[in-house]
Amino acid sequence: MSPSQASTDDFSRLTGSRNFDVWKTRVTTSLDGKHLLGFVTKKDYNGVSEDEEDEDSSGSSEMSDVEASPKPATAAGYDSQTVAYEPSSDDDDPASEEGAKSGPATKPPSPIRPFTQRKSRRRVENEMPVPPSSRRLRRMEAQTKAFLMKTMDDTPIRLVKNLTSAYDIFQAICKKYEGAAFLGDPYFIQHFLMETKYEEGSDVNEFFLVLEDAMRATSKATESVLTDGQKSLYLFHSTPASWKDDLRIWKGNRKYIPYDELKMSIEDKVRKMEAQTRYSLAKGTPESRHTKDERALVAPSHSTP
Repeated sequence: MSPSQASTDDFSRLTGSRNFDVWKTRVTTSLDGKHLLGFVTKKDYNGVSEDEEDEDSSGSSEMSDVEASPKPATAAGYDSQTVAYEPSSDDDDPASEEGAKSGPATKPPSPIRPFTQRKSRRRVENEMPVPPSSRRLRRMEAQTKAFLMKTMDDTPIRLVKNLTSAYDIFQAICKKYEGAAFLGDPYFIQHFLMETKYEEGSDVNEFFLVLEDAMRATSKATESVLTDGQKSLYLFHSTPASWKDDLRIWKGNRKYIPYDELKMSIEDKVRKMEAQTRYSLAKGTPESRHTKDERALVAPSHSTP
């Protein structure tokens, strides 16, 4: 087995929501240890993890700090603002004439960069992460996909048999079993039920299937029967925030809206919204009264005399 290929000898296969949380923990840990985790967490992964990129950027910044050479210091005891003048004599000084004929004073040499510093810079440049070749990338992707397939039972495999990438396979499995893994746990099921939301434009029938399945699982997990008021409460909180005014009108002065009545009101509202959307797409958005008045004022100015 190649070093980058994960082993499945110690894995119990994914059978469904019952052992999904354990399967996910083991799979992600194993892939992370083999540097293959990015193939299931990032779409179009290039083979370089965020940790490697962070290490490279931090190493480069450290070297840039080291390379910043200090400014050359002036000679000890020399003050550029203060000059001491010796008393001059009337006689010419031959030594001073020779000094005047000589050229300007040479500048101090620039500081020499230590050899170890240059060597460290070359080492950092050589250690920069290089993405693997396209051939190597395809091989790593295939290894990750094969590893996922080997850790799943027949039922999960049928769900992802038409998917081609390891990322799509892993994300589809997570989407299928992520929330369902807690349906049998009485400590988490009610939180999952409260997090179930309907999004405008989505399939309302599919939403009710998910919500009612979660309600049945809640009753089973908590060994209790949900009352009509409790089911209405969960449905009320699953609607979009923009519907709250409609919900208050439907409720009126009652303590709660019966579940079946609330469900029918929501289905009717969704049908009206879908009909309005189809009308807008077919006929275009109707003009407002203000727009019509503006068009009526502009039309005579373009008419021929």
